[in-house]
Amino acid sequence: WYRLRYRIGGTAGIVSLSQLLRDLFELRIIASGNVISGTTYRTRVRAVNPFADQPSAGVAVETEIELELKGDGNETLRLGAKGVTDAEGFAVFDFPIPIEARLDGDGDIRVVGRRAGLVRHAEDDLESSPEDIQIVSMTDKPIYQPGQILNLRGIILRGSEARTVIAGTEVEFRIEDDDGTLLYREKVVSSEYGVASFTWRIPSNAKLGEYRIKIRDGEGDEIAEHRIKVSRYDLPNFVVQTKPSKPYYLPTDKEAEIEVRADYLFGKPVTRGKVRVVEENSREWNWKEQKYDISEGEIREGEIDADGKFTARFALTDTHDELKEDRSSKYEDIKFAAYLTDLTTNRTEQRRFEIRVTRDPIHIYLIGQPSLGNSRLPMNGYISTFYADGAPAACDIEIKASEAGEGKFVTVARIKTNSLGAGKISMPRPKIGGAANNLGFRFIARDSAGRRGTYDRDVYSGNSKQTLRATTDKIIYKPGETMSVRVDSTVKTGTVFVDVVTGWSVIDSRFVLLNDGRAEIQIPYSNKFKGELKISAFVEDPSDDEETIRSTSGVIFPAKQGINVDATFDKALYKPNEEATLRFGILDVAGKAVESALGVVVFDKAVEERARTDTEFGQGMFRGLSGLLGYGNGFGGVNVKDLNELDLTKPISNDMQLVAEIILHDQYYSPNVFRSKRYYDEAKSVFAAAVTRQMQPVANGLRVAYEQQNRLHPTNEVGLRSILEGRGVDFAELRDPWGSAYVTDFSIDRSRDIVTIKTVGPDKVPGTRDDFAAFTTGFEYFTPMGRAIDTVVNNHHARTGQFIRDQHTLFAELGVRELLDRYGRPYKVVADGDGRQLQLRVRSSGPDGEFQKSDWGNDDFYVWTSRVDFFVAVEKRITAIQSALRRAPMNESEFKATLRARGVDLSDHRDGNGHPLYVKVEQRSRFWDKVAVETVQNLATNSASSGLG
Repeated sequence: WYRLRYRIGGTAGIVSLSQLLRDLFELRIIASGNVISGTTYRTRVRAVNPFADQPSAGVAVETEIELELKGDGNETLRLGAKGVTDAEGFAVFDFPIPIEARLDGDGDIRVVGRRAGLVRHAEDDLESSPEDIQIVSMTDKPIYQPGQILNLRGIILRGSEARTVIAGTEVEFRIEDDDGTLLYREKVVSSEYGVASFTWRIPSNAKLGEYRIKIRDGEGDEIAEHRIKVSRYDLPNFVVQTKPSKPYYLPTDKEAEIEVRADYLFGKPVTRGKVRVVEENSREWNWKEQKYDISEGEIREGEIDADGKFTARFALTDTHDELKEDRSSKYEDIKFAAYLTDLTTNRTEQRRFEIRVTRDPIHIYLIGQPSLGNSRLPMNGYISTFYADGAPAACDIEIKASEAGEGKFVTVARIKTNSLGAGKISMPRPKIGGAANNLGFRFIARDSAGRRGTYDRDVYSGNSKQTLRATTDKIIYKPGETMSVRVDSTVKTGTVFVDVVTGWSVIDSRFVLLNDGRAEIQIPYSNKFKGELKISAFVEDPSDDEETIRSTSGVIFPAKQGINVDATFDKALYKPNEEATLRFGILDVAGKAVESALGVVVFDKAVEERARTDTEFGQGMFRGLSGLLGYGNGFGGVNVKDLNELDLTKPISNDMQLVAEIILHDQYYSPNVFRSKRYYDEAKSVFAAAVTRQMQPVANGLRVAYEQQNRLHPTNEVGLRSILEGRGVDFAELRDPWGSAYVTDFSIDRSRDIVTIKTVGPDKVPGTRDDFAAFTTGFEYFTPMGRAIDTVVNNHHARTGQFIRDQHTLFAELGVRELLDRYGRPYKVVADGDGRQLQLRVRSSGPDGEFQKSDWGNDDFYVWTSRVDFFVAVEKRITAIQSALRRAPMNESEFKATLRARGVDLSDHRDGNGHPLYVKVEQRSRFWDKVAVETVQNLATNSASSGLG
C-alpha cells in the first residue's frame, strides 16, 4: 500500500509498491478448532499472493503452539516446526499432543512466513479441552440390602481417541444419599493396569432408596457417577410373565387383553395364585417417608385358571380419544404392574410392563433437524418408518407439501423405505409459496399389506444462508477403496478444504476449487483410515472471510475395536457347593493374546430377577457404558459396533449403506481459520482518516440537498454529480490516494436508497479484495410520498368525518391508480388498528416480488406508516359533556344516556380494528381519618362552619 509517484517523459502517475513486488504474500492458516491430549493437531499454512489470489511457493514458515498446563508453576507445553510452502502454497505441520499432557484450556498459535526479505505474522488463540480422564466402572451387582457389602471396580483411561490406561493416579470415591449427604469417601491409587476399586459396607440402618457414587480425579473434578438402589427384599423363587394380546392397539381395538402367568425359577408353572393388575399413572420413591408414592388407575383382580393363566381386560376408548385430540403424539404407552401371589407359599412377585396404544400402525419420523436449506440446492433429509411395536416397515412414501399453516397439500415426491425402515429424501424445493416461506409437509406411508401412517411436519426455510454440502459416493468403505467426495455450494467460486478427521485429529487434508458451485475430489486410501471417520469440507464465506461455510458427515472403514474376551465354563450345570471352572482368552483385534487385567462378577439369577422387577423401565447396571464399549449411535437395531464388525468378504448391501449414512450423518467438526494482516486492510486503516476528510464536502452537500430540497438525493452517478455540482463539488476531479477516480455504487436497503463511493485500492483494479468504501450513506426515499399520504388521510377525515380504511380509497384521494416500489412492483396498503390508532401501512414485496403472510423471516418490508387517532374528537366531546354535568353517571346506562342526550352515540363509533366500543365501569373508594373544622367570616354574610377532609 506504499505509494510511488513517478514521471516518465510526459507521463506521470501514482502506483502502489505492492503491485511492483511479486514476492508479496499473505498467510492463511487452517487448523483444528480444538486441542486435545492424545490427538494430532494439524496446522496447514498457505501462502498466497493477495492480489492475484495465487499460491506463493518457497515461503519459509515457522509455526509454534504454546499450551497452558495444569499445575502451580505456570507451566506450558511448547511445540514448534519449520517448513517451506510447496507449489500449491501449502506447508503442513502435525503436532502430536502427548496423551499425558494435562491441558488447562488456553493456548496460542503463532506463524511466521519469510521470503525475499518480506515477513508476515499470524497468530490466534487456541482452545484446548481439559485433561480427559474417564473411568469404565461397574458395581458387583445391581441391587443391595442394608448391611451388605458393595464392591466397585473400574479402569481409569485418558484420551478421547487412542485411550490408554493411567497407572498410579489418584481417584476419590464418594457416596452420597438422596439428600446429598456425604456418607463415605475413600482415595485410592490405580494399579499398573489402571484399575481402581473400593469396598463399602452399607450400614444396617441405612435408609432405603437411591444412593450416588461419585468418582473424582486427582484434581477434584467429577469424572463419573453411579446410582445404586438399596432396598429390603427376598429373593424370588418364581417369575411373573405378562403377554398383551397384541403388540399394539389401534383405534379399532376397544380394549386390551393381558395374559398373566408365573413360572418357578426351576421351570415349572405356578398353578395356584391370585392376580392383581394395576394401571400405574406414576410411581416414585419417597425418600423422606420411605415408601413409594403411587398413583393408580383402573384395577383388575382374579385367580389364575387351571392352565395357570389370568386374563385382565382394560378399556382403551379414553386413550384413543386423547390421541385423536393431540396430533403431536403418535402413541401413548400405558404403564401397568401385575402382582401375583403364590397361594402355596403366600409370596407375591410383580412384573411391570407397558402396552402401546397408537393412532396408526406405521410411525414415520424425520431424522435430525430438517430445513429447506437454500433453494439453490436440493432438499436432503432422512425418513424412517417403523411399525408401532418398533419393527422396521418397508413402505411406499407419498410426500405432500403446502404453505405452512394453509393445509392445501399437493403431492411433490414419492420415495420408498427399505427393509430396515430407512429412506432418503433428495429433491428440489417444492415450488409452493415464496422462496423464504416455511412449508408444511405431510408424509403418508403404506406397506404391502395396506397398513398406513401419516405424519405432518413444518420445515423451516434457510434460503438466505450460504450453504455447502459435501457427499461421498458411499458410506461404508473396504480397505483399499478410494473415497470420492462431491461438493455442491451456493458459493460459486473459491477454495474448498476437505479434511478427513478421526475424533479431533486430521489424518488427511485436500483442497479443490469450486467451479460454478461444484467440485469433486478423490481421496486415495490410507492405512490410517480405520473405523468411524468424519469428512469435513469448508470454504471461506465470500461476504465475511473471517467465517467459513462448512459441511461435516461421516463414513466408516469397518475395523474391529478394542479387545475380544472369550469365556467358557467347564460344564453347563453344577450342583450346590460344586466348584466351577471358567477359562478366559483375551485377544487383540488381530487375534493375538494380550496381557490384561480381568474383572469377574458372579451373582445369583434370583438377584438378577429381583433387580429386573425393580428396574423394568430403566437401563440397569450397564447404563452409560455403550459409548465406551464402541456401540455408538444406532438405527433399526444396527449400531456403530455392528458396522465395525461387518464381514468385509461379502458385498455391502444398499440397505446397509443407507442405514450407515443415517447413523453417521450428524457429525461435528469445527476448523479454526485465521490469517496474517491483509495488505488491503492495512491500506484502508492507513488512509481512512485522509479519505474521510476528502469525503466531508460530499457528505455535507448530500445532507443539505436532502434536508432543504424536499428529500432530494441521488440514485445514480449522474444525479450524484448534479447534486454535488450545485454545492460546488466536482466529483469527477476527486482522486483516491493512488490517483484513481472513485467509483460509485447505488443500492436499496429496504426503505433506504444507499449511496456508496469506493476506492479501487492499491491495485487500481475495481472489484478486487483491496477495494474499500470511502463513503456510504442512506436516504429514506418514501418520505415525500409518505407525507402526502398523511395529508390526504387528515383531509379526508376533515371533509367526510370518516377514516380511510382501504387501499382503493387512499389511491383515489391521492389521484393515482397505484404506487410502485423501488423494484417497479405495486405497493400494498395494509389497514389495521393499534388500540385507538388507525394505521395505514405501505408494504413492499421486496426483491423477490412475492408478498408473504408473516412480517418476519422474509424480504417484505414497510416503507411508511400513517397513524391517526380516530377517537380524539369524540374524546373531547365526551370530556366536555361530563364536565358540564352536575351529577356524575353511576353506571353504564346512565353514562350512555348522558352522551346520547347531547348527540354522542357510542354505537356509531369503532376502534382502530373496526370493533365496537364498550364502557368499562370502575368504582373506587377513598378513606379519610381526619376532619378539620374551621369557622370563616364573610363580611357580607353571616358566619358559617365547613367540614374539610
